[in-house]
Amino acid sequence: MTVGITQARHLGCTVVACASTGNTSASLAAYGALAGMSVWVFVPEGKIALGQAGAGAGVRSATLQVRGDFDAAMDLVQQVCDDSDIYLPKLDQPVPYRRPEDHHL
Repeated sequence: MTVGITQARHLGCTVVACASTGNTSASLAAYGALAGMSVWVFVPEGKIALGQAGAGAGVRSATLQVRGDFDAAMDLVQQVCDDSDIYLPKLDQPVPYRRPEDHHL
């Protein structure tokens, strides 16, 4: 996660986002806050434990509940990030911390 935040700063992003049911959001919120970034967390409505829901809460974080499951939350966060300057650490790709338009880096 620290590499993702570092890459977001390198690209000039001030907002990072993720889809999560707990641990990812807590990590992104913590590291994002340390970097002075805003964090948007997309969670499936009713599919996250209350203890985990609060773990990602921070001064500059927002939790957005999405109707549906984790995949619906992931689809929405990807769409939002693709349409804006919000950085999405892509944790499931071989080179996880590049946006598609940054392949030249």
